[in-house]
Amino acid sequence: MKEFNILKDPVKNKALQKEGFVRLNVLGHDEIVVLKKFKSQQHVGETINGLYVSANRLEKDRALEISAFLSEILKSKVNHLIDEVDVLGGTFIIKGANTVEKLEPHQDWNIVDESKSRSYTLWIALEDTNDQNGALYMLPRSHNTFRGYRHVTIPSIYGKVYEEVWRYMVPVHLKAGEGVLFDHAIGHASMPNRTVNDRVAVTCSLLTKNSSYRFYCLEDNAISEYFGEAEYYQTEEAKFGPGNLKKIKVLDEAPYQLTRRKLRANYGRFNRLLTYLRNL
Repeated sequence: MKEFNILKDPVKNKALQKEGFVRLNVLGHDEIVVLKKFKSQQHVGETINGLYVSANRLEKDRALEISAFLSEILKSKVNHLIDEVDVLGGTFIIKGANTVEKLEPHQDWNIVDESKSRSYTLWIALEDTNDQNGALYMLPRSHNTFRGYRHVTIPSIYGKVYEEVWRYMVPVHLKAGEGVLFDHAIGHASMPNRTVNDRVAVTCSLLTKNSSYRFYCLEDNAISEYFGEAEYYQTEEAKFGPGNLKKIKVLDEAPYQLTRRKLRANYGRFNRLLTYLRNL
């Protein structure tokens, strides 16, 4: 397995490669205040219901405006933590108050050619997260076990085993300003927000330097590969298909979904490890 070293701290970099995610201290008090104020200005009088992702719920120009603002702040904060990456976009991820639905285990989209590069999500809490307000959960090491091709149109690899997967996931409770950096292929999910306040986070994607953008989707029961464009991933249109992107080829690979047997074969032996991680 090729190693992609992006963190300046070698201990954290090793953890990222092995487990697929790592916690980082990212934002200070002043940045949190600025981001919360900006969020309030962008969503005056709005009631957030369920899970809200600004990149996927707003008209293109407004989504790109938010993305550019967040990107500039986050770029300046990751430089002292992370080496040799490009920052792609930024978005608010808000779980509205009194949301009873879980976000089921899933993976983030491929946005690069993963035979040569890697991409990651940096997810930063703007307030403390816990199991009452929608904390993230991770499926350790799954980034190296179940990678594949990923997009809304492609059936989730976990789609047949959602409840089973939760047995093997570990919570990541964050303080305001803390972030979790995770490989786009790792399985992750979040709990309901049963509190009376919105749970607000900001995210961006990080790509290893000089990555080739890619976009994958399901067309006529086959996975197609397209050349990607940075701004396109930040639009509502990207959820539905390739738009005007240039097609490369149809892949000789069908969507794959895990069975309980396959999941248990890979994670049954990790039960003691997962118990340990849950108690960290």
